Amino acid sequence: MKKLMTALLGLSLMTGLATLSVAKDDAKTDDTSKAKSKKAKKQEEKKSSTTNKQKARKKNFLMTLGKAKGKQKRSLVETKKVLKGHIDRKKRGGRRGNQG
Repeated sequence: MKKLMTALLGLSLMTGLATLSVAKDDAKTDDTSKAKSKKAKKQEEKKSSTTNKQKARKKNFLMTLGKAKGKQKRSLVETKKVLKGHIDRKKRGGRRGNQG
């Protein structure tokens, strides 16, 4: 009787462990799909190219150092010109003046 109980207990432990491992595998796949933002899920559906913002984030830091140094040395006239350009482009809808 004792042998039968240990055999059944061992069998139930094995099946329990097997179900746990299957449940863990399912949980891993569910968590990774749920952990994405709406934007990331939408882009995954579309299979579209990366945006300029995403490209800028991935860009090597050393490549951007020269640009930052140039910004510090701007005179007031150059700064005014750049800021005015930003405003004009925003009104126009980009560099090429995209007509939506």
